[in-house]
Amino acid sequence: MKSLLPTIFFAVSLLLMETSCASMAPASQELPRSDHKKIIQNLKLPVSSGNYVRIVTNESHEVPDPTRPLLVNLPDGKKTHVIGFSGQNIMMIDSLEKLVKGGTFPVAKVDLKNQYGFNYGGEIDPATGDPFGYAFDSSTWDVAVFRYNDFSGNTKLKLVAGAMATGTDGKPLLIRDGHNNTRQRLFFDAEFKSSGNGFRLFAHNPKAPLNPGLPLEGNWIERDARGKIIFSHGYGGEPITLLNGDLYIDERGWVPFVHETVVEQRNERQSDGTIHKIPYRTAIVVTYLDSTLSRIMKPAETVFDVFRPDGKIWKAADRPTAGPLVEGPHIEVQHEGKPVQSLAELRALRAKRAGLGFQMLFSAGEYFGHYGSYMAYSQGDLHHMKAMTDDSGELTDITAPLRVLFTWIGRPVSFHIGDKEYLLIHGVDRSGLPEGIKLDTLPKPHEWQHFRRQEIVIPVERFMDKGLRKLRMKDDSGLIEKLMKFKPRKVSHIRGLSLIFYS
Repeated sequence: MKSLLPTIFFAVSLLLMETSCASMAPASQELPRSDHKKIIQNLKLPVSSGNYVRIVTNESHEVPDPTRPLLVNLPDGKKTHVIGFSGQNIMMIDSLEKLVKGGTFPVAKVDLKNQYGFNYGGEIDPATGDPFGYAFDSSTWDVAVFRYNDFSGNTKLKLVAGAMATGTDGKPLLIRDGHNNTRQRLFFDAEFKSSGNGFRLFAHNPKAPLNPGLPLEGNWIERDARGKIIFSHGYGGEPITLLNGDLYIDERGWVPFVHETVVEQRNERQSDGTIHKIPYRTAIVVTYLDSTLSRIMKPAETVFDVFRPDGKIWKAADRPTAGPLVEGPHIEVQHEGKPVQSLAELRALRAKRAGLGFQMLFSAGEYFGHYGSYMAYSQGDLHHMKAMTDDSGELTDITAPLRVLFTWIGRPVSFHIGDKEYLLIHGVDRSGLPEGIKLDTLPKPHEWQHFRRQEIVIPVERFMDKGLRKLRMKDDSGLIEKLMKFKPRKVSHIRGLSLIFYS
């Protein structure tokens, strides 16, 4: 069967090419649903070699917000790559080569407990009440595993995740009960243990240095008497790791934790006449922690905002239904454009006073409209990020052509196999959505069950343009050129809409 795969892929590619050439569709025309489904089916087929966009998870389960693959040793001595996702999910795969060749791979739940030993809830399907879909019971997000060296020099696994705070009964608060403003980022001790026919990741003993206590009722940003932010609302973020999974530590011995957070809140009048504070503008910030990940050494500082250099809001960051947003940062530490492999290499580079660069991948904007995958770069430190832009000065979406196939596409994170680079992103297959769903507004409660984000592998290549490092997709099948002839399906524009739910 394996020998037939290249033939199958070639035949499907020819069919798609013939369909595209016969129609000669202008860019204003939508891709027919039947052709759309054929392309999606093709993207799920494994291939023997080459650079191809691949879908690598099954649409029957939601796996958003990927983190960088980490190679870990299991208790039986074998190795596996671990990729974390929101909803307490991880993927364990013994070879990244298998991942980029495609086919769909299963995901597993992390056993995640709060400080009182109660499990955080997983995903709950709003239609059936079963674990599934986007609507979380007591939601967890951005689960990322990394290596940590303690004071004794022992290497351990740590896990970072976002989660609801703990209630007075010791159990995690539930997002469905209106506790969305108790979001925290927590560091857990983690280890793999034998479970059934394989191994399961267990995480416990959470610490919350970033969000001590609960916010005041109705507040998304809480400040102390001196004006210092002690609680703020946000989603994505993780410590910076090097290519082998080692935790990055700067010259001061501090750990930079790059994440997004609400930096501006506004008042909104409710239907009953009351005024509530709501999150508005979201920016990417860095908070410096000590090497034990238990104490803040320097409060959050903005490293990338929603504003262009001229003060205007990036078009990509603007949201018709809420305030402007940039989020989901992933940092890669580089030297001369190549990723730094390990702490040992980092120490050697510092000994030679070699310069470091910081590549940041992130997303921006309206989830159900122009959400995308963007890049910024800084030389020397984290605080001078310069965005990858087009000739008009706007953010360049690395994966823009894929919007024809997917909505809610973004949250990029990079990984490498030898000298080849890839992105992991999530996206919702447009062809699987029922007719009539509007894609630039918050789905109605009964519609959430259809929005199941899948994971997509994107081959990319680096290039220099006017002295700036940039990324672009690289697909050998001609898929990108085909998609550029079409526009995304079923997108309506509704402005001036005021929503209570914000990310």
